[in-house]
Amino acid sequence: MRTSPRQGRPIRAVLLLLVVLIALLAPAACRRPAPALTNTFASPEDLARDVLARLLRRDQAALAALALTRDEFEAFIWPTLPASRPETNMPLSFVWGRLKQQSDLSLAATVARHGGRAYVLQQVLFDGETTESGALRVQRESILVVRTPEGAAERLKVFGSMLSMNGRHKVFSYVVD
Repeated sequence: MRTSPRQGRPIRAVLLLLVVLIALLAPAACRRPAPALTNTFASPEDLARDVLARLLRRDQAALAALALTRDEFEAFIWPTLPASRPETNMPLSFVWGRLKQQSDLSLAATVARHGGRAYVLQQVLFDGETTESGALRVQRESILVVRTPEGAAERLKVFGSMLSMNGRHKVFSYVVD
């Protein structure tokens, strides 16, 4: 029994449709989903209070856990940076590694200088520029206005920038120039 050319057309059309769908959906299926921001707080003040509490305990590892992770950097920050453009030939690993190293060194210095001190938060200020990209906002030069254990008012630079997204806040890095 022979089939006519017309009888094979619906099968070919279905196969072609399947090939097109697979080609369109495969890249999306292979991509990792963007991570949610971890260790976030409802307000800049809540974040600052938690940083000060961890600083009082001199808990450098717990403080480091509040900062931007590599996955968060790759998903949310890297695509917005000029260095991410292919023509710059700047690898993500280099930029992230440098930021992480500087943040860790600055955090160690901050713990050495302010660790064990019972500061009371009065206010959070930002003296630097603010960058916004969609739902993402980075506020630079964070200043914590605190009351010292001796009762004096002081302006501390404990972390450099704060990242905010969808109403949640976290430490971008501990680099404080």
